[in-house]
Amino acid sequence: MNHLGPARAFERRERTSKILCGGVLAALMLAPGMAFAQQTAPEETSDESGEIVVTAQRREELLSRVPISVQAVTPTELQTAGVATPLDLPNVVPGLTTSPGATAGAFFTPFIRGVGANSTAIGNDPSVALFIDGIYQSDKAANVFEMADLQRIEVLRGPQGTLFGRNATGGAVNIVTRRPSPDAELNAEVSYGNYDATNARVYATGGSDTVAASIAATRRDGFDYFTVLGTGEETGGLESTTISGQVLFTPTSNFEALLGLNWMDNSTNVLRGAQNMALTDPIPVGVFFGGTAAPDPYTVTEPQLINRIENSGLRASLRMRYSMPNVDLVSTTGASDLETLTTLDYDATDLDVFFFDNPGNTKDWSQEFQLLSTSDGPLQWVAGVYYLHNESEMTPLTFGVGAPYPGTDAQVLATPGASRIQTFARGPIDAWAVYAQGTYQLTDATRLTAGVRYTSEERNFQFEQYGIGQLTPMIFLPAQTLLATDDQSETFEEPSWRIALDHTFREGLMGYLSYNRGFKSGTFNLNDFCPGQTPVESEILDAYEAGLKGRWPGGLTVDTSVFYYDYQNIQVTRIAPSSCGATSLQNAGGEEIYGLDVDLGLRPTDNLRLSANISLLHAEYSDFSGASGFTPGFVGGTAITLDATGEQAIYSPDYSFTLGADYTIPLQNQGSVNFNASYFYTDGYKTVVGDGNYIDPYGQLSAAIQYNAPGDNWYARLWGRNLTDEDYVGRNLNAFGSPYTYVDPMSYGVAVGVNLN
Repeated sequence: MNHLGPARAFERRERTSKILCGGVLAALMLAPGMAFAQQTAPEETSDESGEIVVTAQRREELLSRVPISVQAVTPTELQTAGVATPLDLPNVVPGLTTSPGATAGAFFTPFIRGVGANSTAIGNDPSVALFIDGIYQSDKAANVFEMADLQRIEVLRGPQGTLFGRNATGGAVNIVTRRPSPDAELNAEVSYGNYDATNARVYATGGSDTVAASIAATRRDGFDYFTVLGTGEETGGLESTTISGQVLFTPTSNFEALLGLNWMDNSTNVLRGAQNMALTDPIPVGVFFGGTAAPDPYTVTEPQLINRIENSGLRASLRMRYSMPNVDLVSTTGASDLETLTTLDYDATDLDVFFFDNPGNTKDWSQEFQLLSTSDGPLQWVAGVYYLHNESEMTPLTFGVGAPYPGTDAQVLATPGASRIQTFARGPIDAWAVYAQGTYQLTDATRLTAGVRYTSEERNFQFEQYGIGQLTPMIFLPAQTLLATDDQSETFEEPSWRIALDHTFREGLMGYLSYNRGFKSGTFNLNDFCPGQTPVESEILDAYEAGLKGRWPGGLTVDTSVFYYDYQNIQVTRIAPSSCGATSLQNAGGEEIYGLDVDLGLRPTDNLRLSANISLLHAEYSDFSGASGFTPGFVGGTAITLDATGEQAIYSPDYSFTLGADYTIPLQNQGSVNFNASYFYTDGYKTVVGDGNYIDPYGQLSAAIQYNAPGDNWYARLWGRNLTDEDYVGRNLNAFGSPYTYVDPMSYGVAVGVNLN
């Protein structure tokens, strides 16, 4: 295990990532024929008719012909709704929620149709998978990033394990980036908003028919809307930098190789306003030791300035395609080395009574080989093998009680022998799978799809726990005592499958029926530090769905789906402070889920587009008699055991919807003015089992007005987010006592951009 100090280890790896990324990007800039010029990124990948093309079945298909509930979101829609990172996707995708701690720039832990994972712990996998160009991304914290080379985001509802693989029990989010083009293009934008928020992004591509390259970069800073108690200093906000580069090599007509690199460095201080439900509701525990608490959610004390989440690292990918008669061979390789650091002051006063420090590292290496049919015959098929090696570790997790005694590591308010507890934990994973899926044309109008995947995952769990800074009977002296250690492994194996029947009633009207089984491996909990822990069981989801996708006169599109889920062995985070740690995983016996999704689009004229997306959801625990909950008290909270059978499942609002409008007015000088707005609303929902945190119903209104110059060579935009200035608890972490923060206040600003080609 790595026993370097967390700050030193984090700094060293961050420096290495910067050097590697800088060298590669320099090489990209010297690629033959490279020129920095770009036009605006296309709103969507489409065929000649303008209909959206998606890769929901690992090959390009028209959205209206895919027998899966998919919502494809374009860059324009994301920009209007203020979607900067995957964390903001609920603003445009009803039925998708994220752990509200995520919107603080922390962790991307999505739920789709009530299926997801509420654990933010390192090594605990999500139940909705995130992919970038088809490559699985495992680190929840490092999946908070911006992209300047975005093509679209595909949100696939329901189990996708047959083709997308591990941890796609509830669905998948696939981020599709732009491929390099030989045509020279440049797109750049700078933005300034209230609270000194700045944002800049650039995308450039160019080259030749043999070698083309692209480079993209973003920088975000500011948005300091917290005030420090006593000093009046403005703080908070975030600092975020991402740099991406791709090189496309096409030496022959039947072979291509696409190399991609992405470097990111993010630091968010929005958690500075975090309050711990157990330790601050209704009275912060630090007050009883003479501390002063912040008077409101947007004022923070000096110790709360440590509250932040940092993530940085490097991703690399290599995708090669070789075309043979009637079949393509595709190789996809992915690798990443990502660092995270989370620190929290738990007592919310100007004393250092309780604190938490958790640096972590996640390394991934994956390899996939695919064979895809390309013939015009009645059978279209795909088959493949997949391997992943993952290393997740905490280096170390530190929990402290009491302020350090001057000149020592001892804690004044601490229990002897355990004033600070440091835990080094690792969870290596080796996973492999084989799969195949085919679609057969039964008649001119009817198709049958069947697929199966077999997955095996070996999970390991290793930890060492030390007590540091113990108190002796007479004097304060630093010390280090080994408290516990463990080393275990377990293998989980399970098949998953898909069966679907679709029928085209007429051109532009298709219906389908499907049955899918999803699987998520059992696991050890890296936050459970008692030797001999029993891993939680694997999740199993049986999903039944019927859908109708229609294109109607007058520019109307209507996609609907109804679904029923039988969800077993749900992995739920429980907040139960003990000698084994504050949080751990447990299995809920069962959950019943059913609902309706409706995606509407209307384009009555070429200049006006309207949209509405609606999600109706019923999700309740059908068997959860041994649930662990956490109830706040006068000072501190109480861990309780309850029967949650029949309760609403977490992160499962009964309904949510989005409304969107986009209208363009052509001007006589050949320029144009564009007005667009979006509104998102969700019903309230629980974030923990029992009577703990609850997110109240809320809405978010965003809008923008943009002037486009003749030829679309440059533009200027006025924008606003949360224009109704909603003020509510919108984030919480599923950690000891459930720390929570309020949503970002109203923001507004101006942006200017250029598009050159």
